Amino acid sequence: MEAVDLPYYFGQISREEAEALLKNNGSDGTFLLRRSGASVGGLTLSVLHDGRARHYSIDRLLDGMFAIEGGRAFSSPRALCDAYSRPYPGMCCELRKPILRQEGTSPRASQFEDVGEQMMRDYVQKKHGLEGAEAERMIKHQRAELETMIVKDLHEKMPWFHGEINREEAAERLAVKGKGNGRFLLRQRKSGFVISLWYKKKDYHYTIDRDKADRLSIPEGKKFDTLCQLVEHYSTKDDGLLCALAEACIVPGYTDYYGNQLQEQNHQPSRKNWFSSSFSNTLRKNMAVGTKLAAQLLNLPHRMHSTENVYGQAAKPTETDVFESPYNDPDELRTIELNPNALTLNTDIELGAGNFATVVPGILRMRSREVRAAVKVLKQANNQELLREELMREAQLMHQLDHPYIVRMFGVCDNNKTLMLVMELAPLGPLNKFLRTQREIMTSSGIALLLFQVAQGMCYLEERNFVHRDLAARNVLLVTECYAKISDFGLSKALNAENVYEARSVGKWPVKWYAPECIDFFRFTSKSDVWSFAITMWEAFSYGEKPYRGMRGSEVHDFLQKGNRLSSPLGCPPEAYSLMLDCWKYQSDVRPPFQQVRQRMELLMAGLEAGLN
Repeated sequence: MEAVDLPYYFGQISREEAEALLKNNGSDGTFLLRRSGASVGGLTLSVLHDGRARHYSIDRLLDGMFAIEGGRAFSSPRALCDAYSRPYPGMCCELRKPILRQEGTSPRASQFEDVGEQMMRDYVQKKHGLEGAEAERMIKHQRAELETMIVKDLHEKMPWFHGEINREEAAERLAVKGKGNGRFLLRQRKSGFVISLWYKKKDYHYTIDRDKADRLSIPEGKKFDTLCQLVEHYSTKDDGLLCALAEACIVPGYTDYYGNQLQEQNHQPSRKNWFSSSFSNTLRKNMAVGTKLAAQLLNLPHRMHSTENVYGQAAKPTETDVFESPYNDPDELRTIELNPNALTLNTDIELGAGNFATVVPGILRMRSREVRAAVKVLKQANNQELLREELMREAQLMHQLDHPYIVRMFGVCDNNKTLMLVMELAPLGPLNKFLRTQREIMTSSGIALLLFQVAQGMCYLEERNFVHRDLAARNVLLVTECYAKISDFGLSKALNAENVYEARSVGKWPVKWYAPECIDFFRFTSKSDVWSFAITMWEAFSYGEKPYRGMRGSEVHDFLQKGNRLSSPLGCPPEAYSLMLDCWKYQSDVRPPFQQVRQRMELLMAGLEAGLN
């Protein structure tokens, strides 16, 4: 569900308006959602607590998920608000009472939002030939990428953007007789951008800084994703400028899409007019406004191999039926025991096999729909009862987990002959095997996207005090070539009150993926999973190579004790290897937590996509 569908979403209202609504209508825990004026596709959650309004920025991530900075990612704004309606880390108080818009009113549109919708439809129609319901579906599932594409470079088409002119030329253009305070233009210079502002018959010039995350701001000011958002913000308040931006100084010779010239003498625009009318016409005039990043995201990769995929290999996570939990449907009862008669197996196809179980595809008939499933079938063995106990422990743990980037378990079927775990289907199989066949096609940015999703799933486990203990590329399954899920929780454990699990004895452990404290002291924490995540990163950027090739487990232990680490894979982005090294710190307490790992992976992914690496 999009934010616009929520009755407590108010659209483009200011911070001051949100605070007035909260203080006039509520007590602690009263809240509303509004559109962020600083990030493309972002939102702000405003909450009343102890008589003060608190404001939390909600980012729309590149994979369509929503997250408060440093927090867990959710599939929709509604899911995020529902989660924070219970006591939750990082929130001042639980969300108790939403403020609702007046019946029959719509959220307030921003100065570009009202035309942005049509611009996206124009782009999708021209670029992909889609109209009607097909176009709406594409926009729904790729809104974040489309919005980023459309507004990122749009300032170049605005009547107030004057290109590379110097300070003197800017002052001359601003100093027109009869024009008052707040007249402005934006110009470009080699080091970035400048706002030139007319105030009390004098010109003032504010440099616009760009930080490492590519966000824009005047010195010590609020940060924005785009220049259009920056201009929109300062047109409503001065916020550090001498006055708010008022009338735009129109670039000489400016012509809109229809060939109409916009001239100073016959144009006295309102703030909405000078911004949005040009904004809506620009894309019709020049569809090439899209960046290379958008082209890569929208021109989805061709099929990489001939194996048929039930989802379509290019499908994004939100386009699959395993992104949203089936238990979001109130008609579906969540129970670990499933009716064997509701399960149909295809034993002619084997998805995987181990010493004690095989995995085959199947169909599970739930109350409201049928779902594709991967079914782990226990083999007959001498130690059958022990194996059943282990499989049930795995099932009971998995049944507690519900996250888009973790394989969900529907339940267990026991037909008195054998025990079966029924899980979500990830038809492309293990990440390591997939990458071995895609070395010439899969890009670093594509790999980073999958690892970012794994990091989000691991954040969820970290928050719930679980350790995976077997995180590896073989246990990351692909639903599509751009959608990964963490699987295989056979070694997973809940942590104790000290956030530690201490094994009593050594088992058949994947020691090449284990941190030193796991081998030395049988001690497991989320920080030992962080170590394993970095090994998984190394496997992925090595396109499925095995770590520590040619070395035994004991040799690996000695190798690490001497301070050695795996070398960077060929072609691996330096930022990715730097993160691996931080995750491989010998002392567990100096390794980054998964929330920090997720944030660094997001920056890495965005940087690689921007450079199309």
